Amino acid sequence: MKFELLDQKDGLSNHALTHIAIDSSGFIWIATQDGLNRYDGNNVKVFRHSDSDSTSLLYDNGQRLYVDPNGKIWISYYSGGISLYKEDCQCFQHFKYIDYNGKNILKSVNILYISKSGELWFSNWGLGLNSYQPSTGKLRHIDLTDIHPKYSSDFAFNYNGVNTIYVADTGNFWLATMNGLYHFDPVRFTLTYKRMGNPNPNEIRYDCFNHIIPDGQDGLWMSAWGGGICHFKFQDESFKTYLFSSVKPLEGYGNIAYYISYKSEKELWLASEDRSIGVFNIKSKTFEFIQNHQIPESEDTPPGIFQVKNIPGNTTIFGSTIGLLVNYPYSSLFNFKYLDLKKSQNFKNFIITKITADSLNHAVYFATEAGAGLIVKDTRSGKLSSHAVEIRPSKKDKITKVFDFTIDPNGTMWVLSEDYMYEFDRVKRKLIRVPEPWPKGEEDSNFKSIHKDRNGELWMTSIQGGLHSFNPRTKKISDRINSDKNGNSYPKFAERICFDLKNRIWIQSDKEIWYYDRNENSFTPTLSSEQMNYTQKGIRGFIADSFGNIWVAVRQKGLLKISYNEKAQLEFEWKGESDGINFNKLFVMDSDPEGNIWASCLTHILYLNTTTNDYRIFDHEMGMHRNTIRTVFLKGEESDFYISSYGTYCEVNLKKLELPLSSPKVYIDKYNVLNEKRTGIIGENSIVQIAHNEIFFSFDFGCVNITNQSNYQFAYKLEGWDKDWVKCGSRRFANFTNLDGGKYTFKVRASNREGIWSEEVSVPVIIETPFYKKYWFLVLLIFALATLIYGLYKFRISQIERTEQIKTEFNRQLSETRLQALRAQMNPHFIFNCLNSINRYIIKSDIKTSSLYLTRFAKLIRLILDNSEHKTVKLSNEVEALKLYIDMESLRFDHKFSFEVTMDPNLESDQIEIPPLLIQPFVENAIWHGLLHKDSGGHLSVKISQGHENLICEVTDNGIGRKKAMEYKSQTSPTRSSIGMKLTEERLNITATEIDKIGSFKIIDLEDKNGKACGTKVIIKIPL
Repeated sequence: MKFELLDQKDGLSNHALTHIAIDSSGFIWIATQDGLNRYDGNNVKVFRHSDSDSTSLLYDNGQRLYVDPNGKIWISYYSGGISLYKEDCQCFQHFKYIDYNGKNILKSVNILYISKSGELWFSNWGLGLNSYQPSTGKLRHIDLTDIHPKYSSDFAFNYNGVNTIYVADTGNFWLATMNGLYHFDPVRFTLTYKRMGNPNPNEIRYDCFNHIIPDGQDGLWMSAWGGGICHFKFQDESFKTYLFSSVKPLEGYGNIAYYISYKSEKELWLASEDRSIGVFNIKSKTFEFIQNHQIPESEDTPPGIFQVKNIPGNTTIFGSTIGLLVNYPYSSLFNFKYLDLKKSQNFKNFIITKITADSLNHAVYFATEAGAGLIVKDTRSGKLSSHAVEIRPSKKDKITKVFDFTIDPNGTMWVLSEDYMYEFDRVKRKLIRVPEPWPKGEEDSNFKSIHKDRNGELWMTSIQGGLHSFNPRTKKISDRINSDKNGNSYPKFAERICFDLKNRIWIQSDKEIWYYDRNENSFTPTLSSEQMNYTQKGIRGFIADSFGNIWVAVRQKGLLKISYNEKAQLEFEWKGESDGINFNKLFVMDSDPEGNIWASCLTHILYLNTTTNDYRIFDHEMGMHRNTIRTVFLKGEESDFYISSYGTYCEVNLKKLELPLSSPKVYIDKYNVLNEKRTGIIGENSIVQIAHNEIFFSFDFGCVNITNQSNYQFAYKLEGWDKDWVKCGSRRFANFTNLDGGKYTFKVRASNREGIWSEEVSVPVIIETPFYKKYWFLVLLIFALATLIYGLYKFRISQIERTEQIKTEFNRQLSETRLQALRAQMNPHFIFNCLNSINRYIIKSDIKTSSLYLTRFAKLIRLILDNSEHKTVKLSNEVEALKLYIDMESLRFDHKFSFEVTMDPNLESDQIEIPPLLIQPFVENAIWHGLLHKDSGGHLSVKISQGHENLICEVTDNGIGRKKAMEYKSQTSPTRSSIGMKLTEERLNITATEIDKIGSFKIIDLEDKNGKACGTKVIIKIPL
């Protein structure tokens, strides 16, 4: 049994402990002579008194601890007063004064029990038993009865106090006191004394009870000052004392038992001042005490032990005068011993290559290399005997090497040294060399290993790599098996072999794995080229488990499992760090008798249960040998299993490996803002509030587990910020900065050395959003910006509208001016033509025609002059003027053509207005250039109709066509250009622009069926 010591070098405020307790979260609270400590298995937090802080500890020394039904810690002080630890602020609430008959009863106090209703029961020397209800302030007091009248006042004072209360299922109390055992009824508030003999005031009593625990329904177990362990039987109210020291009461102090606790159903832990830690066997009523050398720093003087506490996970802690002692569940699992050879070739650094027990002959056999040959330990006397082996004379290396041995089905033990084979007589314990076992041609071979298959047949490998069978009857080794019936050869170097359930021999060579089927006499390689890329880095182990699976340990990769599927086909599966298995530089692998895997790594030993696939990690702090690199695993012949390293060995109790695994219990210790602590341990209902200007905050966290936490890994996540878990290794804090306002959740978890993750612990985090990022402010800001933008937009629109109004007015005036100018050009153009006609008639002395023409001309001139004053004229007036013009032109050309002007009867000609003289230029062109040059039968047609948002006017003549007219024009007036059509087109465009509608005209050349020109049609679209 081994113990770890926690003292000042580990962070404790002081090594002199006064009390220990475990709260509902699993924290260990350690009271000392200089401060109070909280320990989670890794970190120590110290609480001390501060004059400037009223919520700090009342006193740094003389503390006793109690955990109430809610798991809260109460502290009582020898110097007086009571404190309640408050987790939310990591501070203390104090009760300094309780009045009893005008005096403070809390001057020196020890809390014994707190009920579910919050009623405090306390005592101390001279205080008897007291009950106090904080909610009502009610105090009840009773002094102990039956104190011997011959005691002095000082003794009587000290005996009037209760050390421990045990609350029975009935609700009644059993009191362990310095004056013996009492039964107390808390309802009636009455005491009943259970007398143990007749106390002698002049002798040390055996019934000065310190602690009390139940013995089922039968009675009570009590520890006593000077009285060892005492049992009280309910049935007959008898006492039975069990002393562990022969010291008599009058000869000095001894048998001082402070505290007892159950170690198992059959054993009790004992905390003693004079004997430290003991175990009391309930059945045999015997004591066994821990040796001084098993307790750190206690070689000479055993420490005083005053308290024992069991922690979930089979861990036990002890309060002592030198610190906190911890007994881990695995501390006794690996008990390494030196194989104490009187003579060794390499001092204590020899190698044990094989161990097996022989219960029939009361022996344990050890094969050694650089030791003393074959070592036999007699299990009855413990004595060792050495059996030397011979070394081949030709060898320069004179180191004795016993590599292996086995016991065949007939009970004969065969031993292999490097050079020779031996038969060992297990009864007479005599080593006999086997003469010339090798076949011819292999006499110089060196032995390496011997194996027994599932049928009990023996197989051997040599250092040269050969695989051979061995016949125990003839004591001969077969020829090397290196080829099958098909002539296939396997590599000569057979380093390791094992056997599957079909008794096939599996062979590991340098980097390949083969199996040999003896029935078929065939060798089959199994690994692919990809797998051999890994195995060529080094195969460190090769075994078959109890299910017949083959396991290959590959350096820097992990374990390769080779198995058969339902179709008897080989399947391969890698196991390594991706499966949570920690292979840190794999060195050696082997299996135990149950087929489970053991592997040595750089810093630890790995155990893999091949049935459950669960694994454990064992390092020095859990009892494993420090030199894990040189650790080997040795399977015996009787289901025994050993681990050895450099001259040491231990037998492993495989049943103890079934201790349950537990995941860490994570807690969030506090959060800090701008490196200032804000709160204590964060509980289920905690909420973390962060102001918007507190740009940096952090969380401190940890886990509660008394076992070694060096390989624990943590991960955290801030939901709403982190997408995935942030793995932070062994770091126990998380920092955050410059986060947006909003709601988050901080989560943290931890995994133990076996990769088992704990449950998540979380706390809501609310980061205040600054006003300028809040919804209402953003809405207001958007509204203000929208209003501003809209105002700017409206202002700009008004500017544009004003500018456009100015431009429009300017354009209107400009257009009007241009139209007036065009009309001014149009009117003289027409007048000029008319006057030419009148002049022609006067020259001809045709007075009548001249008069008629002049009259019509005057009427037309009047209409033109009236219309020229207006931008638009009525359609009816324009048609009347057009008819007068055509009639005058017809008269002018001696009625050379006929004409007709028609208008859609649905048109309201008096309501429609168009620009004046817009149609006349097209009619003029039809007459002058189309009909004038036609000999006879000329006809002009003008049709006016309603279109879509426009007025359609068709001017059609059956003249000579435009092409012929151009020829005549070029002959008669080659330099004259008509401006009537041009002016009309420009007027039409200006009119269309003003009313934002399209105006146009289209000229169509008319042809007869022979393709000859037969006139022209002009389609004019006047926008309305």
